[in-house]
Amino acid sequence: MSVPPPPPDERELADTIPGAVSHDVYAGGWRAGETPPGGLPPLSPPPPTRPSAWNAPAFGMLAIFLLALGALLWPQYRARAVENKIQPVVAGLSQRDTSARCPRYITAIFTNVGSVSLDASGNPGDRTDLTGPICDALRHLYTDEGRAELQCLVTDGRCPESARRSIVALSVVAHESMHLRGILDEAAAECSAIAEGPRTAKLAGLTPEQGRMIGYLHLMALNPNTPDEYAVSPGNCRAARELTDNPPGTEAQRGLLVMLTEQTWTTLGE
Repeated sequence: MSVPPPPPDERELADTIPGAVSHDVYAGGWRAGETPPGGLPPLSPPPPTRPSAWNAPAFGMLAIFLLALGALLWPQYRARAVENKIQPVVAGLSQRDTSARCPRYITAIFTNVGSVSLDASGNPGDRTDLTGPICDALRHLYTDEGRAELQCLVTDGRCPESARRSIVALSVVAHESMHLRGILDEAAAECSAIAEGPRTAKLAGLTPEQGRMIGYLHLMALNPNTPDEYAVSPGNCRAARELTDNPPGTEAQRGLLVMLTEQTWTTLGE
């Protein structure tokens, strides 16, 4: 009994039929071990995949780094924002290209609310250094809420604490700007700062009436609570004499504002 021949290999059969495509074309183009067309070497298995370096600990370290960077940069951003706002006021009052600097990582510079450094020849520098609370008050001043609050200066005098801090801050800026102008005597700087109340207000975006009240409060609430070398009076300061003879607002309004502002100044000046 004869044994039937085995069926032809499908790949061999496809190779003998014109136009036919062998099974290996669909499976990869050539048989394993054969040299592919063009003389290229046989394909090798893909290299092993390396594990990603971005695992949980790496992401944790990145988060810590970003938080630390933010902690360093955020005080810089906050300080510069206030400095840019108050710079035109300082430059306008000092009558030259000067600026203010707010602290970055501390809230106060000793016990002074502001200071100006002198060079070896006794000339003032080009900036005033302000404390954290003064800069915080200025930051609040340059908000819609801060400006709206200062309407109390020309209404009933019932200024909230934040508004009174803005009043004190502007008075400090005015005084330090007089030093930057070249007036080094403390009493003379106080007198000039009080006289510049309306101009200070205008440079800060307030009204002359608000500025006149700020000058009055500087005279009546702040100056009496400063060292003796700062003291001014109608006898040694023309601006003090004018504000005493012709004070702004009503007597009740002035009395309330002086009492409240004096409390705020005492707290900030400690």
